Amino acid sequence: MLCTNALRSEYKKAILESGIDKEVARASYQNFLDPYKDAISPLIAVYGDFVVRLALSLNSARYKRKQRVSERIGSYIRIGHCVFLTLTFNNETLSNTSVETRRKYVRRFLKKNCVAYVANIDFGGKNGREHYHALVVGDKIDYREWQKNGAVHGERVRSTNNDVERTCKYVAKLSNHALKTDGKAPRLIYSRSDKKAYREFWENEPF
Repeated sequence: MLCTNALRSEYKKAILESGIDKEVARASYQNFLDPYKDAISPLIAVYGDFVVRLALSLNSARYKRKQRVSERIGSYIRIGHCVFLTLTFNNETLSNTSVETRRKYVRRFLKKNCVAYVANIDFGGKNGREHYHALVVGDKIDYREWQKNGAVHGERVRSTNNDVERTCKYVAKLSNHALKTDGKAPRLIYSRSDKKAYREFWENEPF
């Protein structure tokens, strides 16, 4: 079967919207619990080998992505001075800029105001309005700098296991939601050099 990138994206989108990926994930887990149990073959008979293999690939990529995000966010929260940001856009910005331009606005704001960060796009549940969520390290965030683009809300994150788990799950979930929108996962926005940023942050802390 000749499958272009565009067609593959359409398949991925359909798999996620129909929940086939979840069926395949449950079948994979059953096989893990019982190596002699073949829970995948019945799904191949229904959906076809290509669809099931694509669902397995999606699940694997999602797991690896979640692990990477979790490790990075966990390290941020354990250091402390973490804030969970929600960055929204006003109507003027949404109307006059592209998705990539708004992404640049987010990166520029985070780079200027935060020591370290990880961010991703999300869409409102009611009207699909585009916005961004970010987990950042830093105490000197100038919220006024974002007001020309829209609104910004910050919530302090405590350094507890519950906060680490809750925040990691939420940020990782954003990728899955956005994946349903156009069939491909958006690139996460990461700070470039966390180690250097950590060193500079602690050197400037007044103890």
